[in-house]
Order: sequence, then structure tokens, then C-alpha cells
Amino acid sequence: GACTCVVATPSCAPTKFTPAEMEVLFAAPLPRGGFFLATVLGTVLLCIVFMFVMERNYPLRGKSVAEGSMPPTQPPRFIAILMVLIYPGSLGLDESMADICVRAYSAMFVTCGADGVSCMHWTLFTLMPVGITAAVATAGWLKVVFERYETTIALPIEYGSLNFFSVIGGLLFFQEADYMEQWQIYLILSGCGLILLGVLVGLIDESCRNPIRPNTQVSPRFPERLDALPRITARNLRDRMGAWDGALDTPPVSRPLAAPVTGVEYGVTHSVAQTQIVTTANGEKLRPCCPPGCPQWNRTRTAMQSDNGVVC
Repeated sequence: GACTCVVATPSCAPTKFTPAEMEVLFAAPLPRGGFFLATVLGTVLLCIVFMFVMERNYPLRGKSVAEGSMPPTQPPRFIAILMVLIYPGSLGLDESMADICVRAYSAMFVTCGADGVSCMHWTLFTLMPVGITAAVATAGWLKVVFERYETTIALPIEYGSLNFFSVIGGLLFFQEADYMEQWQIYLILSGCGLILLGVLVGLIDESCRNPIRPNTQVSPRFPERLDALPRITARNLRDRMGAWDGALDTPPVSRPLAAPVTGVEYGVTHSVAQTQIVTTANGEKLRPCCPPGCPQWNRTRTAMQSDNGVVC
């Protein structure tokens, strides 16, 4: 799409403007001239507000952990797709805004001092601050966008947005359409359509390959269903495990074991430091144990490890 737009670029469009000529461009009827620039600037500001709200409500995991807040939640599917479009798309829009402003005041600088032309004009003092601010803001914008999204996702949308709005800016603000033939206008609009189509295909492909879950997130350290953990009941504790061989001076410690063994339900609430080997109804020898790392049970083996025919 960008190459198609380059082919259709007019060769006789002016590249130098006096401040008076730039004022004429600003005063062009809708939707051209100053209205176009104001629309782009307003859209950029709206995108900044949107991104600020999203960063507050759906921060990145690293930021939320550093700030000591709860784990971040994932946005709803529609909001997530909208974020994929707006984050890099607004970056490209900001870059195109900077490109248009820099091109405009650079074209005026060329004419300054020639034939008594003075650049002390409101158009220059308007375009320079806006263009420089937009260019400087790009640095921070890049960090926000590419910190959240991979390059293969964000970069095509960013460059597509940059090329699209730069071309539209040439048509609507610099009024290059007045210097183009009919086939050039059709070709350049086709190129803009190809750019938008590529962005759309990328969004659809990304949403299909990586579907967004609903607005819920479970910490990876804990299972989603705690009731799915196997537990031994107090009624069966005495019958299944036999007598305990000693008492602890410390409070009871609950440690769910790694896997169930025939005849025994796991998830034992331990209250003693040591157990005797017991035999179940089917004749299997068992010894209860906890995972390594528990200070009261650091002498035991990993669950399900055999030791001379005894299953621990």
C-alpha cells in the first residue's frame, strides 16, 4: 500500500510555502486545512486518555508487582482488541502529526528572508510547538507500546497508521489532490485501502491465534479449584493410618501430598513428628510423609518414593 501511494505521488506539488500561503492552507474549507490538523490532534489526545485509563485498570504484571498491588486482570475481549489497534495506531498517528508539522514549518523556513518574507507569523508559532512536542512524545510512546505488545504485532499497525495519515495529510492539508490526475487519486486511495486492509488482517489473525480470556485471572501458584485437592477425613484418619508414634510441640501443619496411593486418601493434617509404617486392608505398606522443605519433616523422602518395598 505504501509503495502504491509513492507511485501516485504528484511531481509538481509545491514544497515551499510562505507564511501567507500556509495561512491559506489553514483556512481551506472542511474537511481540509486546519480542520484536518485539529481532528488529528484531538484524536491523539483522546488516545492518550484511553491509554491512561487502560494502564490504570489493566497494568502490566511487572508494574503491578513492583507497586505492590494485586495481580493484574485481563481486559474483556473487545477492549483487548481495541487496545491492540489504539496503542500502536495512536503512535503512528502521533508520528504522522509530527511529520506534517515538521514538513510545514520547514517549508516556511526555506522562504524566510527571501524577497522580504518574514516568518514572524502565527502559523509558524503554532506548527513548531505542536510538531516538536509530538516528535518528543514519540520516545515515551514507543516504550509504552512495545513494552505491552510484541514487535510483530505493533510495528505493522504503527507503520500502517503512519503511512495512511501522512498520505491523507498530504491530500487534505497540503492539498496535493489539486495537482494530481484522476488515475493518481484512484491509485493513492487504493494504496490507503491496502494499508487499512493489512492492518485489519493482522488484527483478525492475532485475535484468532491468541484468544483473550475473560476478565479473570488466577494466580499460577494456586489451582483454580481448591476443592479439587484430595483430603483425608477425620473419620477415616484413625482407621486408615493407624496409631501415631509421638507428639509434636509445634502446631499442626497441613501439607497436601503429591499423589494418591491405593487405599489412602492424601492431604493429611499432621500433628506428630514421626509415624510408624502401617498396612492397609489390601496389604500395602505405607508411611505418611510431607514434601521436602517443611522444617518439621525435612528428614522424610518425597511422596511416592519406594524404600525397601515401603511406599512413602
